[in-house]
Amino acid sequence: MLASYWERPNLFVVGDDDQSIYRFQGANIKNIVDFNTKYKPELIVLKENYRSTQAVLDASMAVIKHNNERLVNSVKGLDKQLTAKGVVASSTVAPKIIEYYNELHEEAAIVQQLEALHQEGADLSDVAVIYRKHSKVADIIKVLEKRKIPLNIKQSINVLHLPFVQNLIDILTYIQKENEYPDSGEEQLFRLMHFEYFNIDPRDIANISRKTRRTADTKSVRWRELMGNKSELEKLHLYSLQSIVDLEANLVYWQKEFHNITLQVLFEKITTRGGVLSWIMNTSEKTWYMQVLTTFFDFLKEESARTPLLTLKEFLSTIQKMLDNDVRMNLQKIIHADKGVNFVTSHSSKGLEFKYVFLIGCISKQWEGQTARNFGFKIPSTITENEVHDNEEDERRLFYVALTRAKEFLYISYPAKDANEKELVCSRFLVELTLDATNKIEYVNLSDELIVQYKLDILQFTEPPVIPLIDSVYLNELLENYKLSVTHLNKYLTCPIAFYFENMLMVPSARSASSGFGTAVHEALKDFFAEMVADEEKRFPTVQYLSEVFKIKMKNVHSHFTLIEYKNYEEYGATIVLPELYKTYINTWNKDVLLEHKIDNVEYKGIPIKGNVDKIELFGNDVNVIDYKTGKYATSKSKLMPPTEKEPKGGDYWRQIIFYKLLIENDRNTNYKVISGELDFVEPDTTTKLQTKHKIFISPEDEQTVGLQLVDSYNRIMKHEFNEGCGDEDCTWCTFVRYNYKPTDMDLFSDEEE
Repeated sequence: MLASYWERPNLFVVGDDDQSIYRFQGANIKNIVDFNTKYKPELIVLKENYRSTQAVLDASMAVIKHNNERLVNSVKGLDKQLTAKGVVASSTVAPKIIEYYNELHEEAAIVQQLEALHQEGADLSDVAVIYRKHSKVADIIKVLEKRKIPLNIKQSINVLHLPFVQNLIDILTYIQKENEYPDSGEEQLFRLMHFEYFNIDPRDIANISRKTRRTADTKSVRWRELMGNKSELEKLHLYSLQSIVDLEANLVYWQKEFHNITLQVLFEKITTRGGVLSWIMNTSEKTWYMQVLTTFFDFLKEESARTPLLTLKEFLSTIQKMLDNDVRMNLQKIIHADKGVNFVTSHSSKGLEFKYVFLIGCISKQWEGQTARNFGFKIPSTITENEVHDNEEDERRLFYVALTRAKEFLYISYPAKDANEKELVCSRFLVELTLDATNKIEYVNLSDELIVQYKLDILQFTEPPVIPLIDSVYLNELLENYKLSVTHLNKYLTCPIAFYFENMLMVPSARSASSGFGTAVHEALKDFFAEMVADEEKRFPTVQYLSEVFKIKMKNVHSHFTLIEYKNYEEYGATIVLPELYKTYINTWNKDVLLEHKIDNVEYKGIPIKGNVDKIELFGNDVNVIDYKTGKYATSKSKLMPPTEKEPKGGDYWRQIIFYKLLIENDRNTNYKVISGELDFVEPDTTTKLQTKHKIFISPEDEQTVGLQLVDSYNRIMKHEFNEGCGDEDCTWCTFVRYNYKPTDMDLFSDEEE
């Protein structure tokens, strides 16, 4: 538009077609090519480079010359061969291309080299690690922080995934639940009592859990009922009595004000009266936590402005939809040190320069395997003469930009294998670089000692959480007549901390729609088969009967569902799942069966065990045990597998069948021999649309393996060995402990034991 006004427009345009890496933001390289085609300007090429050594420039050119979409290919006689000038021109340092044995070796080597530069006194602000995605350097950053090596990184954080914000959401959820149905939010209450700003000793929470637990001699007491009774609390000799009293007073206040104030004011009162703000101001990361709190509060205010009568329920529903659909609530987290190693993505590196550059993770799936970004819009095709472009050339330009950030020392690396020993393919751009005989690949394997130390640093940085346990006298009381079930065995083998909270303290847990659906299906099938057994001619009831029984059973578990969930699950079960199951198996179901077979007084090698088998098919004394599973077969395959190198304990469903064999064959009241086990997946498979049965034939080795697991787990439970968790990032209870139990809690308890 500017040029069209003048017959001879006077425009001065600066750009580098080889560094056009923001096409997804509209910076199309065709802008440069088309400008030259349309206006035929005088071209001035800046070929003297004062940043990089000649070796770095030559290596970069060896890659970018493979692009076709370049100005040099459309302008005859144009030369863009760069020449090093200035201080760096005399350097003879050559770029290094390194293949590491696997990803772990690459990461450990980068840490080792950065640590060496730090010890040599190098200016770390002139050092950069460049990569394609932030996830590539997560462990490297952990280890550098542990080894006190300063660094700089800026990355976008989704605050909804931060434990601090999740805790605030838990408080709001609890208030909402309690206002809908009193005492319906006890599972949230247990969690929020652990939040650091409420200052409640975890032993006291465990003692309250003990007091509220129903026994044969006592009636259960509601948590809030006990927390509101100071005289009863005093009898428990709590360490943080006043903090518990204060929390109860706050909960009463917030619930009362819930109906009288706006959502914004309610949130303000939670952060002020609840001690959240004062806790923030006393942390070493007060600036960061204030940014997080402000980001969340600003979003709440924006939603309130958009919907003036916004309710807490609607706000929480919006948050849940964002989590379900990975809609981010972003905040830039910046770790900054004046003299620190710079961690930058290849896109973010443009315009920067460093004496030392480590370009890592140069494998094909990280570079050529990237999918194009799609933000829901396209740059209009009228802007350029041709909108067709080559994604690979875009990626090559990005690789070129990363290479040319180096002033003198350039290290380009890739792993030959991933962490699971699967072969990886290096980027084709790296292959193009090595076509020049001057660029050779070095093959590096680090010593076992260095790799072990690197692994230890990662594990120690995120070591499995440890919790203080409630007093041993009470635990002994709980375990006095304890019998091990397969559900408890699976839980303990998966995570002792989860076992402690769920099976020892029996903390309140939320009722889920999936568990309610599973219960209704199990109960419906039990009644269906019971009708057949009771019939003199062993006739199965109709499919209509099965569906109607299911609907009745759904009513018994209605509290597990929202109104919409209830309607959807009822329709799904009554019109799809059970009719399809009936049609598939009505002519093959065995009629000689035992239903919900309960076995209670059995010992295996002196260990008391118990269980309840969904169904047992009888073939004389030989039996096939059956367990119904709601859930998809395709997503359950790992649970069906015997021990492997990757999963040495075996899958939970596999173990369940072996456990039932040990249980049934050690029952002195019968003489059954379990010849096989079967997992019946009642929901249609996602791919085949059919129900699936998975048969398990049990070997003597299987029996021995599960028998050892059973004995070892029971003995460890009786010794109270469930204070250390699995450490899995996806484990709900380990995450809960990691962010809500302070190290001082552990010290306090260990001192007491000594």
